[in-house]
Amino acid sequence: MPEVSHEPTGPFSSAISLERLALAALEAAPPESRGRWESGDPVDIALIDRMDVRPRDGVVKVRLRDKASMEMTVDLASGRVIHTGRRGDVFLEKLHSGEIFGGQPFVILSDIAAVALVLTLITGYWLWLAPKMSHPLPSDRAPEA
Repeated sequence: MPEVSHEPTGPFSSAISLERLALAALEAAPPESRGRWESGDPVDIALIDRMDVRPRDGVVKVRLRDKASMEMTVDLASGRVIHTGRRGDVFLEKLHSGEIFGGQPFVILSDIAAVALVLTLITGYWLWLAPKMSHPLPSDRAPEA
């Protein structure tokens, strides 16, 4: 998702509520991303994956929980939708975290696999390096092929 250049339209203290920001984002989302939610309905938080508030930029990025991973960038002070687009990095993010395989057990399994991979790497280097440190090659002889 490209960064949206934006200057804050007001101080952070004048930001509107998260509910109204979420409502503005849902209203700007394409119909296929909103499911059965209609404009005028209360905010369905099941449709929202996350809201990334960036006070210095004066925006909140609202990512939906749909196949396209739509994201709307909304101005914090006015509630105006600045940008709507698909997130292309969500698949890789979920793959690396283990979320893509179906929930918390796979996230934990992914973490365990990462630790095991790091331990294998460290012990592999040790097995390769330890013999070289204990038996250095004499400087007057070339190594045998």
